[in-house]
Amino acid sequence: MKKRAPLSWLLWLLPLPLLWLAFCNISFGRLADLFTSLNALQVAALVGVNVLVLATFSARWWIVLLAQGTARVSFVEVSAYRLVSFAVSFFTPGPQFGGEPLQVYFLNRSHDVPTGPALASVALEKTIELTINGLMMAAGAILVVRSELLPELGQTGVVLTLLLMVLPLGLLVLFWSGYRPFTPLIGLLPESIRQAAVFEQAAAAVLNAEDEIIAFCQQRRGALILASLVTIASWVLFVVEYGFALSLFGLRLPLGQVVALVVAARLAFLVPAPGGLGAVEASQVFVMQALGYDPAIGLSLSLLIRVRDLLFGLAGLALGWAMGAQHLLRPTDRYFVEEE
Repeated sequence: MKKRAPLSWLLWLLPLPLLWLAFCNISFGRLADLFTSLNALQVAALVGVNVLVLATFSARWWIVLLAQGTARVSFVEVSAYRLVSFAVSFFTPGPQFGGEPLQVYFLNRSHDVPTGPALASVALEKTIELTINGLMMAAGAILVVRSELLPELGQTGVVLTLLLMVLPLGLLVLFWSGYRPFTPLIGLLPESIRQAAVFEQAAAAVLNAEDEIIAFCQQRRGALILASLVTIASWVLFVVEYGFALSLFGLRLPLGQVVALVVAARLAFLVPAPGGLGAVEASQVFVMQALGYDPAIGLSLSLLIRVRDLLFGLAGLALGWAMGAQHLLRPTDRYFVEEE
């Protein structure tokens, strides 16, 4: 009997037609000219901006952990865990998720944080990120519509981002109000599942995480607002990064056009392909053509993004391997810290 190809392998094939659309009308000689025009100082400056963007991601989670008060985790440690998580999410077929369980695991293993609070910190950090991302993408799409640059892209972006924002924003409102949204869902499961020992432990962790998130939203609103502001700052850096990268290729665009490129790229990352492969490249080429500029610059911009993310991803994999190897040398370590 012939085995079916796993869905993950099919998702790796999805980028191929998108990559063909991005590259089919672009001269490789033109791409080479654009990249050879860059000098070492310009590349170093661009890397510096990217490091700042990455630091804001870590800062958001660090703020949540500090406000929680469940463990003393340094900013360097948080950044390391976040980088490993990014690597897993980047190389996993899907819309930039997958590494979050590792963040819970690192807190659990290295800092003796019980699973509930660890899960709460990661879930809350991700919920804040998704909510603010949806808000900023919707604002950017509205700006694109109002400036009449790319009305179709802007209208699509507004609808998609508002839909994506509904769930995380709704969860934040429920937690802020003291409501436990997952408790009723657990009660709907069959009795045979709820009585399993493994499920009982998982359910206890989820319920404990809900209590932690509710307490955070109601008692640490300043930290919640600060984490949201850090996320907004990361979006400002996104736009700065794009504008600066475009200037390196000799193109200075108005703010509205830069925002259009950013919104298109962020929407492309939602495509269920590893790291948005193919979708990001095609989106940047499409937007540059629609704006009346050289599409090779759009492809060059997406390749810069791809090289940046690939380097960060490989660094995260190497760091994760080193941390895993260190753990294997200490087999007495616990994989899960029991709830008190």
